[in-house]
Amino acid sequence: MYQDPEIAAIIKNLERKKQQHVHDENFDQARKFKQAIQELINIGERLARYEVEKRQAIE
Repeated sequence: MYQDPEIAAIIKNLERKKQQHVHDENFDQARKFKQAIQELINIGERLARYEVEKRQAIE
């Protein structure tokens, strides 16, 4: 599904940090990042969907 661009940039940044925690074997912190990333994915999809609906309503 389409992702809000600003949220996508945040997700990429968090993904890099998560990978660093995995590399450092800090798995508890990596798991927290994974959960945050999943929540942001859901939020970003919802925002993108609202944006599409808004554009359709304007037309």
